[in-house]
Amino acid sequence: MTSAAKPLDLTKITKKLISIIQNAGNIAQDFFLKKNFTIEKKKDLSPVTSADMTVHNFIVKEIKKISSFPIISEESFDNEVKDNFLQYWLIDPIDGTDNFINNRVEFCINISLIINKKPVIGIIENPMTKETFIASKGKGSFRLYKDEKVKLPNIKNKKLVRLKSHNLDAPFKNNKVQDEIKSFHQIKMGSALKYCLLAEGTADIYIKQNNISTWDTAAGQCIVEESGGKIIDFQGDPLEYISSQSKNPSFLALSKEALYLKKLL
Repeated sequence: MTSAAKPLDLTKITKKLISIIQNAGNIAQDFFLKKNFTIEKKKDLSPVTSADMTVHNFIVKEIKKISSFPIISEESFDNEVKDNFLQYWLIDPIDGTDNFINNRVEFCINISLIINKKPVIGIIENPMTKETFIASKGKGSFRLYKDEKVKLPNIKNKKLVRLKSHNLDAPFKNNKVQDEIKSFHQIKMGSALKYCLLAEGTADIYIKQNNISTWDTAAGQCIVEESGGKIIDFQGDPLEYISSQSKNPSFLALSKEALYLKKLL
């Protein structure tokens, strides 16, 4: 008789990831401040820099020290065998490469652990502010800064805020959703840092209609969900992650405070 597989200790794994992603953030910040990176074009003509690749290589090397799960990264997806893994790592070494190249600080690093199509660990590092956002399934979401650890959400809005979307004319079944969203105050935010604002309660809704890469959303989804919010498609179902697929459908990301909008779909 074989013994049952030992349950994953998500808390222990997350602690190790904090060190990995913070060190990766130091590498990214150094490239950004010194402007000592090269730029190339990928197959889809999107830019990739030597900073992306250096951070990618560092994270992959360090994760392999703590886990034997497959690793899927934006910077290696085109070269990988497209198997459907039940457990795998999903990473974006630098999310917001266009911002990084153009000297804008809205970029971050994303690491998530996917089990049975769901993100069970999510961690996002802001290299320029040194803030680390972490979440693991059933344990809540937190912001780490210096010696401070704050449970999310920790901001109560006096007015609801939507993050800027390219197109607000989404095909919702109920026009009440559209009318409600248009009444929200609007702010602009790039990269996966937007999901950190949703988890904090600084913002309340983000709409994405065009296909977006899975490595851009998985870590943020875990952080948002563990803060009490949701990331759902236009039918109201949570996003799922299949390792052989790199794109998500259109979706809404909702803070805990804006979760009532789900009932209007």
